[in-house]
Amino acid sequence: MRSFFKSPDKKKKYLLILGDIFVVCLGLFISFLINFFKSGGVSTFIETLPRLSLLSFVLALINIFLLFFGVATLISFTYAVTAYVVGAFDINVVFNKKQNILNIIFSVIISMVINYLLINVLSSQFFDRSLWIFFILFIFVFMLMWRKIFYDKLIINDSYNILIIQPDTLAKTASLLLSSNGNKNIFHIDETTEEEFFSKDIINNYKEGRREYHLIVFPFLTNLSDDHMISLVKKKFWGVSTCNSLTFYIHSTGSIPVFDIGPNKLIDLSVTLALSSPLQRRLKRVVDILFSLCGLVISLPLLAIIVFLIKFTSKGPVFFTQERLGLHEKPFTVYKFRTMIVNAEKDTGPVWASVNDPRVTTIGGFLRKSRLDELPQLYNVLKGEMSFIGPRPIRRFFADKLSKDFPFYFLRFYIKPGLTGWAQVAGDYGDSVEGQLQKLEYEVFYLQEYTLFLDAVIFLKTIKKVVWAKGQ
Repeated sequence: MRSFFKSPDKKKKYLLILGDIFVVCLGLFISFLINFFKSGGVSTFIETLPRLSLLSFVLALINIFLLFFGVATLISFTYAVTAYVVGAFDINVVFNKKQNILNIIFSVIISMVINYLLINVLSSQFFDRSLWIFFILFIFVFMLMWRKIFYDKLIINDSYNILIIQPDTLAKTASLLLSSNGNKNIFHIDETTEEEFFSKDIINNYKEGRREYHLIVFPFLTNLSDDHMISLVKKKFWGVSTCNSLTFYIHSTGSIPVFDIGPNKLIDLSVTLALSSPLQRRLKRVVDILFSLCGLVISLPLLAIIVFLIKFTSKGPVFFTQERLGLHEKPFTVYKFRTMIVNAEKDTGPVWASVNDPRVTTIGGFLRKSRLDELPQLYNVLKGEMSFIGPRPIRRFFADKLSKDFPFYFLRFYIKPGLTGWAQVAGDYGDSVEGQLQKLEYEVFYLQEYTLFLDAVIFLKTIKKVVWAKGQ
């Protein structure tokens, strides 16, 4: 279920992540003990124990614990990120055993290779090198055992039933999206069955074994009667989640329907904008500088390879520059690797790039799918013209056109454009006016819901798209 609600699928995924991390820590602990015995640390510790004061003994235990905790945190974090990118936490592939085993193999091997390099740089004495192979095998075996228990015992086809009362446009759109993502337990009642539903006693609904609704959605734009609202209040206090169709839409789609809610609601939404805080803006800027510097340094070998491939597979410059609009519509020059033929808009004029665009070069298609064509924009981020996460920068020609169609289009310019953004990982390409409206809805959602945690989620989703070349 693609949703921000705490549905059973969400809870199962959290449980799966915690279980995996526990297995990793358990494997590390056992390997740590084996290494401790093998290196003679136990006998040395026992021999020196009588000579230690109580304070020295406590400090020794604290040092050992802090060392283990630090390494366990590093290894768990690396594994969790790798498993997320590889897709090992995807509940929808539970019954594909082959894919699950491959995901676990890739997650364990890749994360442990990274950890081996990192830990040996920090301290080569923590683990005997021969123990790393044992550590990997141990984690892999116990991970498979844990996953089998999880799939066989804990994955129960719990139905998450959603009831929509008097479905309006918002509720219909959100329910269609959820249905297309596999949630078949969405029920609608109109005015003809509404009275029957509200007349039933809430306690008897449970005692007599009638269908249990986990979420009841009432219309945002249509007022229910006082009696019906009181009945919903009773259901809420009985333990049934309730929300209006606007909240249902926002939490189901990850976007805000700017045209359906009007300026009054947008004014209410803008009151709590996190990025209106100077502290949040400075913190986001610090993160941008750190990430752009690290990204430029780490990607230097990759940049050199891309330059070579572009230069020798198509005629024209390696880099593509263009004027785009930044914060408060201030123009700046954006840098990209060239992915299209030279003078691509000579005959057509300014047009949106589209899926399978014939103007894209062979290597350009790969760069676009992997998002690697955007790497030079790390320089824009470092300069402060862009942020690491934010709406994609747009040209003046398209901004003027879209501002005529969408009176709220100016909202996207209240935040710096980004290297990647919520619209890029949650939506489609946006090669039409309707697609650009959908992008705007995602961007307004990002503007309202901004947190560093949301930035981290977008970053991880972007890595996933890069790894699997799911860009466009």
